[in-house]
Amino acid sequence: MNQISILFAALLCNLFLAAATAAHVTGTAHTHHKNQEGIDTAGLWLKLVDEEKYNASWQTAARVFKDAVTSGQWVKTVSGIRSAMGPVIERRLFHDRFTTALPGMPDGEYIIIRFVTGFKNKQSAVETVSLVKENDTWKVAGYFIK
Repeated sequence: MNQISILFAALLCNLFLAAATAAHVTGTAHTHHKNQEGIDTAGLWLKLVDEEKYNASWQTAARVFKDAVTSGQWVKTVSGIRSAMGPVIERRLFHDRFTTALPGMPDGEYIIIRFVTGFKNKQSAVETVSLVKENDTWKVAGYFIK
């Protein structure tokens, strides 16, 4: 099993399968202005990952993220994947979708965000960041890169 598969399995298979089903990549850039707070949160969290502050990214993630993967597992997995890709050259918002229900997850507020990202060693990848509203604050619940 490669590292991307491990990351996928470790970070809430149900959430990502639901996100893939619920948020088809359609080429829309930004679906609703109310998603901007979540998009900003995702951007700040991705900056931590980009700067190799992997433990900090785990610390600021949602409870569901922390319940799915330990800090050590997260650091080991994401550092292997991201170091192979090299530094981010460009990242642009591709799609965002708000929802209140995802299969296998309790009802709540979620935003599924996709970015098209160019890395030094990989010209184009799609990063999916799933957020959940925890105590009136958006927090990252999952991350997937392909």
